[in-house]
Amino acid sequence: MTSHRPREVVTRIERFAIAGSFTISRGAKTEALTVVAEITRSGLTGRGECVPYARYGETPESVLAAIEAMRSAIEGGMDRAALRHRMGAGAARNALDCALIDLEAKQAGLRAWEVLSLAPPVACTTAYTISLADPASMAEAAGKAAHRALLKIKLGRDGDDARIAAVRQAAPRSELIVDANEAWTTTNLEANLAACAACGVTLVEQPLPAGRDAALASIRRPVAVCADESVHETASLAALAGRYDAVNIKLDKSGGLTEALSMADEAKRLGFDIMVGCMVASSLAMAPAMLLTRNARFVDLDGPLLLSRDRPHGLHYEESLVHPPQAALWGWASQGFRGWQADPRGSPLAAPTNGSELHDDHRPDLIAPPGNRRQPAAPWSGTRGPENPIAARRRGHVRKARFSNRAPDRTSPAPSPRWRRGAARHRSGSAGIPRLQDPRALESQCPWVYWNAWWTS
Repeated sequence: MTSHRPREVVTRIERFAIAGSFTISRGAKTEALTVVAEITRSGLTGRGECVPYARYGETPESVLAAIEAMRSAIEGGMDRAALRHRMGAGAARNALDCALIDLEAKQAGLRAWEVLSLAPPVACTTAYTISLADPASMAEAAGKAAHRALLKIKLGRDGDDARIAAVRQAAPRSELIVDANEAWTTTNLEANLAACAACGVTLVEQPLPAGRDAALASIRRPVAVCADESVHETASLAALAGRYDAVNIKLDKSGGLTEALSMADEAKRLGFDIMVGCMVASSLAMAPAMLLTRNARFVDLDGPLLLSRDRPHGLHYEESLVHPPQAALWGWASQGFRGWQADPRGSPLAAPTNGSELHDDHRPDLIAPPGNRRQPAAPWSGTRGPENPIAARRRGHVRKARFSNRAPDRTSPAPSPRWRRGAARHRSGSAGIPRLQDPRALESQCPWVYWNAWWTS
């Protein structure tokens, strides 16, 4: 695709303070550094945010340089398909790819998922991360988050068995997933997996270093194991068969949503369960990943929850329930949006919203029916189920996962009267809302109208 009107590419580094610190086996940080790419054409601007990750040899400066190297091609009209072939996977391509999707949606007057021929995303449950620390500190943090349905526990040091036991005692009702960030060894692998199984852990992410994980194929895995650092692009999936039960798809690894969608399709074909993950970043980095969540067994998009302040118009979180992005954030044009509003103190950041400032009839929690919300499990009893829940499901021992992030289908419980009332009010033109044939025409001012009509049509 070649553009006859010039584009303009603008990049910048942004900093977000982390609430406290974020600690994994490789170290701790108190600040999230992101790179934002903006592509403007004919007064419309597409945005994408990425996180340069030192584990993959990236820095903010190197990502800026990589984007700069593609400037002339992007400004000359390069599309996402060409970008995918011209630029390697990584954070820089992610920022450009997501900015191009955002721009395409705004130019077409469509939602991003319509541009990509996807089903609309719905609210889903995200994991909430407990940073690596001593057992007592992790138990305290888990206790404060024990009301959440899904907790992600960072491990990766000596004494991990004591850590996971302490967390389980502090959060008996929460589903637990563990992330070792490549820090376990073949010496302690089986013992740590057994400790996780004894505490009812559902999934363990990347226990061994990437490239040195062959041992996973030769041991009994009492807990399902998910690849993270071992998987980047679609081409890397086939080699994981026999070692892993699931794969963690992150846009910063795959190099954007375009490649991530291809990865998700191939992962399903190969029989892997899918986790949609993220780096610590603002809602602008999470928004594109929401389009992957309908086919995900696990969603880990809690980056904004770990920040002191998110950006304006950020994703709406209702405890651990994360909702699709607003028009002003990413993925579609809003007639009423006139650009980012600066914080009065000079910062472009705003406190995360809990929805309390919205009018009752415009609450984002009306987007998804109650039947799609993941609820905490009953208190863990200490009894062990099948040796590997995901593998057992494939063998027929378990018909389906305990939880699901999938949207309800037509067999789901009927929407509440309030939902139907909202749709009926749209159809009748009452309450000051004009009667229109296409409910999407009101999205920019009343997003809930479109969703009500969609769920009740």
